[in-house]
Amino acid sequence: MINPENIILFDMDGTLCDYDFAMERDYNLIKGLEDPSYTQVDKEHP
Repeated sequence: MINPENIILFDMDGTLCDYDFAMERDYNLIKGLEDPSYTQVDKEHP
């Protein structure tokens, strides 16, 4: 029998967690005036 505590879930496509939104939000908080804007990952052509 599988113990539920030993199961891992990977969110590879942002279904559960919006990784790109969080990265853009947090990057904009710490970037300097001369730093480039955050560009989301192109999921079609990584």
